Order: sequence, then C-alpha cells, then structure tokens
Amino acid sequence: MSNDKSLLFIAGLGFTGSSALCDLLSEYKGVLCPSQEWRIWVDPDGLIDLANKLSCETSIFHTTTSVNRFSYLIKQLTNSFFGPYSKLKLPTYLKDAYAKIEFDIKKEFNLECYQGLWYGNSNSFIASANFAMKRKLWKKDFINKPMWLTEFSSKNEALTIIGSIVEKHLFNHLIETNNQHFAVNENFSVLFSDSILHMHKKAKIVVVIRDILDVYADAHKAGWLAMPYNINQFIKWQKQMYSQLIKLKSTNSERIHIVKFESLCNDYENEIIRLKKFIPDLLNKRVTERFKPDVSKKNIGQWKSTHPWLEQYYNETQEIITSLNTLK
Repeated sequence: MSNDKSLLFIAGLGFTGSSALCDLLSEYKGVLCPSQEWRIWVDPDGLIDLANKLSCETSIFHTTTSVNRFSYLIKQLTNSFFGPYSKLKLPTYLKDAYAKIEFDIKKEFNLECYQGLWYGNSNSFIASANFAMKRKLWKKDFINKPMWLTEFSSKNEALTIIGSIVEKHLFNHLIETNNQHFAVNENFSVLFSDSILHMHKKAKIVVVIRDILDVYADAHKAGWLAMPYNINQFIKWQKQMYSQLIKLKSTNSERIHIVKFESLCNDYENEIIRLKKFIPDLLNKRVTERFKPDVSKKNIGQWKSTHPWLEQYYNETQEIITSLNTLK
C-alpha cells in the first residue's frame, strides 16, 4: 500500500548543512535518503516550471518550450556523462523513475506532438527552407522541430496531476525496498514551498539554516561558483532568501520546520525531540550512526580563522538570522 508512504523535503540554502540532516535521517529504519541532490523539482525547467507552463497563462509556444526543456533536463539528469549535470551521480532507480515520470506526464496531459517552427526555436534560414522549391520541404521533420499541444488545466490541477505521478513511481520503489519514507535532498526547495506542498499534499519540508558568515567561508573554501563573493551582494542574496523563508513559513507553519545547524551540533538531543514532534513517523527506530555532532561542530565559527575580515559584517548578518524569531 502506498497510502502509508511519505515525502520529506530537506531544504538547504547553500552550504547550510542539509547533508548533515540527510545523514541523521538515514540513521532511521524505513527512511530512504539518497545523498545526492535530486534537482528535478526546483531547477529551471523542472517539475514546478513545467506545471506553470501547462496551465492557465500559457500558449502553444510556452507549452512547446517547457515540454522540450523538461525532456532535455531529464536527459541530462539521467545521462550525466557530459553536460551541466555530469558530476551528479543519481542512483539508477531514480534515473529510471525520472524517465517514467516524464512518460506519464506526457500521457496524463494528453500531450500531442507535431512538427513546426516559430521565432523561438528557429532562424530565418530554416524557416525559409519550408517554402523552397514550391514548398516541397513544407513541414518536413528534418527541418522542423517538435511542438506540443495539451489539454487545459488550472495551475493547481497541474500541480496535483504531476504530484500524483511522481509519488506513484517513488512510492513504488519504497514498496519494493520495504521502506516507508523518502527524504529528498532538494536544495532551495523551501523557496518553492507553496507549489511543492500543493503538489504533494502530505509532504513536509525541513529547512536547515546556518551562521551566514560560515556559509560564506565554507562556500569559498569549496569554490562554489554560483555564489556571489562580493560581500555586499552576498548579504543582499541572503536577505532575499530569508525574507522569502519568513513569508513561506508563516503561510505553511505546520508543514515547514526550521533547524539551525549550530543547534543540531551543540544541542543534539533537544533538536531530535523537536524533529520527532514534526515528523514522528520518520524517527521511530534508529538502526545506525552516520551524523556525528562532535565532528560537525568543528565547522561552527570557522569564518573567524579563515576569513577574519568578515567580523565587520557580523551584526548585520546576525540581524538577518534573528529575523526568524518573529515566527512562531
């Protein structure tokens, strides 16, 4: 039965410690928590983007672009020898599930393919070729590209349909492996929580936050290229995310839980109690040890030795974190 299965999203905000929480959850019986980021929900052209473009304010151009880009994303995620996701090593069962999800989405939305061109997928030379030799090449496959038609649905309907497809394939794997819960390592997923929590009606999100200056120092040590290293731009980015988090947490208070990395290390027992109240079904029986608080706590305050010049920004960044105290 799949009605006793669940999804829990682990949402880091970039080097905030979501991997530590994944290690912790993996200690419990019945919880399957792959260490790799899944990248299928919140990455551009992923499930949430697709749901938006298959509903309401859309057109054949938006539908075509979103379906083709989603298919390309799935190809990159499942065949990542080269390209933007070449370092992502997803388990084989997830790659198989992604392919099945793509197939079922096209089926459920009654997507019909035809060959065509428009400004966004062609150029003047290819378009003109259709009219050459008295239209002998008109709409031929080799000079035209796949375009898509779909049936109308609202955004909420699209989210619900996609969510049910995803859960069908993920929960099938849980049944096959005698597990009950998937803990999904999907960074920044909390920033899309309105869509995710509608897509998955019973899902919850745990977001891990951390001393912002340690985030800067740790990301710099790893060489994370996506992050702005100009300190003023970095702080601007952090303020934006925390503002989003406050708004989203206030509207989904029962389904979003915030964990501070420092508390997880220094006050482990109490943080476990808080987690058990939020996700009691997941933390029933601990069967192994992967997360070691005494080891992880060595990463707390590292900026003081590696980037001491950040001291001048301490008060400003602390104000960002303490803004969460307004939440209940």
